[in-house]
Amino acid sequence: MPADFPQTWIALADAQRAMRFVRGSAAGCGIDPQRIGVIGFSAGGHNASQLETRPAAVTTPNTDAFDPLDARPNFGLLLYPVISMDPAITHSGSRNNLIGSSPTPSDVLLSLKAAQLPEELHLYNDGAHGTGIRLATGDMANGPLRQPLGSRK
Repeated sequence: MPADFPQTWIALADAQRAMRFVRGSAAGCGIDPQRIGVIGFSAGGHNASQLETRPAAVTTPNTDAFDPLDARPNFGLLLYPVISMDPAITHSGSRNNLIGSSPTPSDVLLSLKAAQLPEELHLYNDGAHGTGIRLATGDMANGPLRQPLGSRK
């Protein structure tokens, strides 16, 4: 993730490129190009949310056959994301690194709700930031991502 990089879109540009590359290469790998998702943890969760809500934002010029492809993921997982940029509740270092130290009001207000995307929120009583999923303890250990496939409701 950029550290107060003057072009705060640079992480989004990387995510767009990755999604377009995977989507453009999917058929050759036996992957359905309409079943490709994104996952992000912490600041990466913010970047994943940007890809979900701003997949067509112009960040770089088109240079090859991948660039015109759709960068919107078909699904996404945001795990302990830095999702709010409200200075009263967000981590200030992450806020500065993700949207710069002098963001515009529109940069602060971008969100999944504004894009009218469906969402699901899971809150846990214990567990620290960055604990991961595989080795989670307490109620995080019983979360939906720890359940075997097919057993989720």
